[in-house]
Amino acid sequence: MRSLPISSGDRWQFQAPSLMVGAPNEDSGAKEVDGSQTDNSALNSGAAYVFVRTGTTWNHQTYLKASNTEASDFFGISVAISGDTVLAGAYQEDSNATGSNGNEFDNSAESSGAAFIYAPPNTAPKIVAGALSRIAGNAVLNSQIATVNDAEDEEDKLTATINGASSATVSGVTISGISISAAGSVTADIVAAADAKTSGFNLRITDTEGFFTEVTLIVNVITATLTLDNPFECLGPGGLVGLTVQIKNTGVAPITAGLFATIPANLPVVPGSCAATSGACTIQNSSSLTWAGDLAAGQSATVRFKAQVAEGAPKGQQLCISTDVRVGGGLSGTLPACVTVNCDVVGLGADYPARSIAGDLKSGSVLIYNIVTSSADGRQQNTRFNITNTEPTRSAYVHIFLIDGATGNAAGFNVRLTPNQTATYLASDFDPGTTGFLIAVATDPGGCPVNHNFLIGDEYVRFASGYQANLTAMAVSAIVGSVPACEMNSMKSVIAFDGVSYGELPQGLIANNLPSVADGNETLLILNRIGGDLTTVATPLEQIGGIIYDDMESGVSFTYSNRISQLIGSTVEQSAKDGSQI
Repeated sequence: MRSLPISSGDRWQFQAPSLMVGAPNEDSGAKEVDGSQTDNSALNSGAAYVFVRTGTTWNHQTYLKASNTEASDFFGISVAISGDTVLAGAYQEDSNATGSNGNEFDNSAESSGAAFIYAPPNTAPKIVAGALSRIAGNAVLNSQIATVNDAEDEEDKLTATINGASSATVSGVTISGISISAAGSVTADIVAAADAKTSGFNLRITDTEGFFTEVTLIVNVITATLTLDNPFECLGPGGLVGLTVQIKNTGVAPITAGLFATIPANLPVVPGSCAATSGACTIQNSSSLTWAGDLAAGQSATVRFKAQVAEGAPKGQQLCISTDVRVGGGLSGTLPACVTVNCDVVGLGADYPARSIAGDLKSGSVLIYNIVTSSADGRQQNTRFNITNTEPTRSAYVHIFLIDGATGNAAGFNVRLTPNQTATYLASDFDPGTTGFLIAVATDPGGCPVNHNFLIGDEYVRFASGYQANLTAMAVSAIVGSVPACEMNSMKSVIAFDGVSYGELPQGLIANNLPSVADGNETLLILNRIGGDLTTVATPLEQIGGIIYDDMESGVSFTYSNRISQLIGSTVEQSAKDGSQI
């Protein structure tokens, strides 16, 4: 800021981008701001001009006169400017007043002089109310309730009241602890009691000059609950947790609501498991889920989804899902829900990974017994098969399918295994006179396949022809994070051995020793096709090809083309020579 002479008695004052110029010999009789500049009835009364620069151009903005213009007062003999406030001196003004804002029309003190200050009129703060909502009965939450801007004061110098006080409660909703930041953010603590209703409040913000503005704040109150459903005796790897969120608009106006659930790594959301009575539910990935929808006054929405404990989750680990509820874009509250992995550890050592291929050295959720046979009386030919639930805490529900190897027709029954239980059955007790294979599938109590990778089994088989063997059941693991095989109301379920839902089945088989028939040995080879609709008929075998190597490492190829589900043979038919000659 600087003051420089222009000519005798004139002054100018510059503060970028404004310039104030005094003209003490100006003669207009106008008063105050932007009066008539052509009235020359007050000789040497004086004036001042304010200019503003835009780019390289100066534009006249304001014409100033004294509030008590009189001849020979020489208003503008000195000028000053600071921001949007300007000052002009009139050294020949005659008022006898003292201090500020005295009687300017008392001219009993000739040439005593005066100074005039001009500033824009004070304006009240400008407020924009925020979108507010709370969950009834939820914890207190600090939120931005409004934004404020004031032309004259720094925002953190403003004061705020709610319903005329520092805090207020209306219909069970309490607002307290109001604060205004330097950036103009108005925040407060808001809590809604369990029986609270949507409520309105009066927010007043006052500046340092006493000017104020009032707005109405509406706090939408919703009811929201989150419940967990774990149907088993304990929770462990592969266990499903059902979650249900219910939201209700208790107000009299429609609202737009939303959910955002954050899910821990060891409890991934199950793909395709989210369903809602209204609105749209989206599973973003294994660790997040969203829902959005419009709720009319009094309307409710129910959102359901499932999460599954990951393979390797340790006993004692607490897994918490945090669900934010929002209305109109503002946070209403958070619904926490926690579960604890509490199933006992199975045995010693580490389990095979669930994604490993099917095999007879592991446990699984599906067991395949490759040969089951019995005679009508069960004495000459029979199969004793065993199935064990190795889980020390949880029961296992198992659906057992007996597939006729010749027709593909299936018979089935259900069993329940308590923790660590082994059950033993005779094939002749269920389907006497049938030869085929057996599939055991872990299910929930309603019969829907589930992840329960704790089943093992074996069988003792005796044929009337003299063949006999003790065979271990092939186990296939269910994989955490896959699409559910079925829902509670489904008539059928799909078990996909694709490495995503369940482990893969082998595409090729190898027998490492076939003793020579010439030495009096006979080997029974069994090949099964695993597939089809077990409520009607299993899928048959199609063309099979292979190679047999003799003790001289010479290979001979063979092919089979059959339309049955199971192939049993003691010799191998081939194009070059009979298998009995190898």
